[in-house]
Amino acid sequence: MGQDPEKLGKIRAFVRKNCPVSPRFWTVRGFRKHIEENYSCVVTGSDQIWNPYYLSPYNLLVDTYFPDSVKRISYSSSIGVEELPESVKPPYRRALECFSHLSLREYSGVRIVSGLLGRKDVRKVLDPVFLLGRAEWDEVIARDAAPAETPRRPYVLCYFVGDNAWYWDRVRRILSECGYEGEVIVLPLESTHYGCGFTLCETAGIGDFVRLVRDADLLLTDSFHATVLGIIYRKPFVEFLRFKTTDKAAQNSRLTELLERYGLQDRWYEAGREKEYMFPIDYGKVYEVLSQDIKESEGYLKEAIKE
Repeated sequence: MGQDPEKLGKIRAFVRKNCPVSPRFWTVRGFRKHIEENYSCVVTGSDQIWNPYYLSPYNLLVDTYFPDSVKRISYSSSIGVEELPESVKPPYRRALECFSHLSLREYSGVRIVSGLLGRKDVRKVLDPVFLLGRAEWDEVIARDAAPAETPRRPYVLCYFVGDNAWYWDRVRRILSECGYEGEVIVLPLESTHYGCGFTLCETAGIGDFVRLVRDADLLLTDSFHATVLGIIYRKPFVEFLRFKTTDKAAQNSRLTELLERYGLQDRWYEAGREKEYMFPIDYGKVYEVLSQDIKESEGYLKEAIKE
């Protein structure tokens, strides 16, 4: 399904307002010259940028685009799969050997890159979304969310990246078992989402998306970043497994590792436990670990840039 024009307009406006970009270049030579003359360090990251099934050499900071005089750092780069195909290992190795500092979002990615390069300094760090706290994300909402059309009301938010029709049967079972009578809002991305029978919100921009997560009574999702925002806002949530475990291109590891790290494995959907999902999560225990991870990840990034 195509994206709603109003939604795309909001996203473009958000980028223009919040993301400084370089001038546009029409040749590689011009871009490379600009980098060499204006930057001493380039940081790359994070979401799926090194996934071998969707790879752009640009995201590996290959020397075609980036001169050797510029220090290369990866922060929370994500491979997203459990193994690299043999065919891509040589170009990965050539590119990643040029990085002074390497950090990834998943332990599986650390294992892959460490083994590929024979390096022991590859680090696991947090996704950068975690580096902004609730107050800072509230500022994003205040600055970039459209004015709410109605006062806040109870609702369950569904945000699914996968096009799995069986999601909706599970959603209805959760709502039924919890006796939930509020509204159900769906942010549609795929064809099966449009026939779900719930309220569709097709025009949400980035600020709107964050606000919808913040104000929901319950978050139902298969999305890594929706889950991260749910944790930041201490929301009850239910996680849906987007990929089959037998799929070589499966991206389940990032969510599996996230939930295991913070003791949230019970948030995976499991039949028979639907009545539990509205209950608050003990985020005190989660933040005992997460606060230290945030401190260490911020320290890593600052030191990598300064060295």
